[in-house]
Amino acid sequence: MKRFFFLIGLVACGSRAWAADDTRAVDVKASHATFAVQHALIERVTGSVPIVSANVTVGADGTTPAAVDATLDPAHINTGDGDRDGDLIGSDWFDTK
Repeated sequence: MKRFFFLIGLVACGSRAWAADDTRAVDVKASHATFAVQHALIERVTGSVPIVSANVTVGADGTTPAAVDATLDPAHINTGDGDRDGDLIGSDWFDTK
């Protein structure tokens, strides 16, 4: 089964305070998307995927993120294992070769 859970660490830049329902672009050079999956119940695999673009919308309270919209680049996934990365970008998974 093809399941990935992504934890996206986003840093939004700006000097003014956030207002309720405010949407901001994310500084993708200062942000990252990481993931962790359990492989065959034996090994925990972690990695990262570059963020192409992202926006964060703050909720009605003006402090809590209500939504995150991000576009990731799976062609450049990095798990620290070149063979695994090659499999992930192949047709069995992300099909980005």
